[in-house]
Amino acid sequence: MMGGNKLQRTPIRRRHRVHAQVTCTATTMSCIRCGFPSEAPQPLNITPPFAPFPAYLTSNAAPDDSETVQVRQAIAHARNAISSLDQQTDALLLVLKELATRREQCTSFIDAHERVLTPIRQLPPEIMGEIFLRAVEQEDAPWNPDTNISWRLTRVCIAWRTLALASPYLWRKINVVHTYTPYDVAPWEVLRNALNTQIERTSDVPLFVRFNTVELRTTQTTEGGV
Repeated sequence: MMGGNKLQRTPIRRRHRVHAQVTCTATTMSCIRCGFPSEAPQPLNITPPFAPFPAYLTSNAAPDDSETVQVRQAIAHARNAISSLDQQTDALLLVLKELATRREQCTSFIDAHERVLTPIRQLPPEIMGEIFLRAVEQEDAPWNPDTNISWRLTRVCIAWRTLALASPYLWRKINVVHTYTPYDVAPWEVLRNALNTQIERTSDVPLFVRFNTVELRTTQTTEGGV
């Protein structure tokens, strides 16, 4: 209205004038085994903050001084809630990490003890020795102490090593394919020592030996040659 009347500020219509509230109470839980309070951190029961003046969120009106104070308080409460949630998240992540470690330990425990119950452990030495012999007799690879079955059987466990060393027929088959260069003495020494070991393990049983050698010669080509 024109004239001497002053313009009056029309307040925005508000249905709610509620201060923001954040409830940060810890949830107590008991241990399922002993009944005592659990030491593991529990998630906080944090209630989402309420808007003190919801009408301002959908308009361009500005709050007055007292309302501004309340809005700032609501923001501060929400930030405190975020800080509390972050702390609880970090604590729970540590708990989850510990739980994952314990789960892995339980899994390893189960795997180790299930191996104890495997049927192969129940087989008598005579049957195991027959299985070893069938595997060695079917092998046709060149002799190599690192890869041949008879040698690998001695590296599985004490029981298998004892049984393999007490079975001379596992060692009677020797198929040597050796490549060397002229004047190369060191490999021959290693080969001879390993062969002596295997021959000793055959005791008095007949040997089946195949020995092939291939000499590798070094070829030199001069520049411009054919």
